[in-house]
Amino acid sequence: MMEHILGVPTEQVLSLPSVRLVGDRKVEICNYKGLLSVGEKSICIATRAGNLVLEGNRLEVAHVTKEYVTICGTIRRIYYEDHL
Repeated sequence: MMEHILGVPTEQVLSLPSVRLVGDRKVEICNYKGLLSVGEKSICIATRAGNLVLEGNRLEVAHVTKEYVTICGTIRRIYYEDHL
């Protein structure tokens, strides 16, 4: 896949999510659609690529804007939910 389209990162042009993990304590997700569920052990985030699930301990939404959301806590697992 091309890294850039007309000088702009592909994920921005296609509105694909970008996930940045900082150690096991913080996750930043750009290009998300919304928060579906929030709990101390699991957070589900709607993205154009599917529902992204974060699992861990003491999870919390630390910062949220229209463009990105930051989740803090002890991150143990990140995955996309299966679509049937």
